[in-house]
Amino acid sequence: MACKKARGKRAKTRDKFKMKGTKLSVSRELAEVAMGAKAQITVNPSMHSGMPVARYQGRTVDVVGKQGSMLNVSLMESKGKKNFLVHPAHLTLAKKEEAS
Repeated sequence: MACKKARGKRAKTRDKFKMKGTKLSVSRELAEVAMGAKAQITVNPSMHSGMPVARYQGRTVDVVGKQGSMLNVSLMESKGKKNFLVHPAHLTLAKKEEAS
């Protein structure tokens, strides 16, 4: 009888979360993000706490609030808004659009 395949948060993420030659800096870990700001989810595999699920890699989210050291972010999906907690180390602030 075969063993049942594990399907955890990190399943099938060998290439998606691979980052060679990068380390988590203190400034990125302690980054302050303003409420209402837009950010992009870029998972940093060297930090395991507050890591979102792999399917949200590269998605743009709105920062709604703060809960402890985590940020409460909102994401629009086909079924409506979805809120979840992400550590600031896994977010990259979106660049502001310039008015032309």
